[in-house]
Amino acid sequence: MNILPSLFTRYALTEQEHIEGCLLNANQKAVIQNLTADIAEEKLLLKFDPSNVAAYQQREAELQGQIGILKFLLAASDEAEETIRNSNTTTHIPE
Repeated sequence: MNILPSLFTRYALTEQEHIEGCLLNANQKAVIQNLTADIAEEKLLLKFDPSNVAAYQQREAELQGQIGILKFLLAASDEAEETIRNSNTTTHIPE
């Protein structure tokens, strides 16, 4: 794994390293799901203030972005698990 030149830190990963890096174990998935639920509840309870519409919109967008990235991580893990199941390799999927 090598660091690539970029504005942000990036790594050169083999396909196998990428797949293994995407895998989440059951505890990690549970924590991410709990975080998603907490954020979704906060979004539902968000109070609209007609005197500060921009603040409401900004917070709602922030919460939606947090939910989106957490869902992305879970989907990436599911996709990695599916890739492993379909590849007939001996790679171990953490539980």
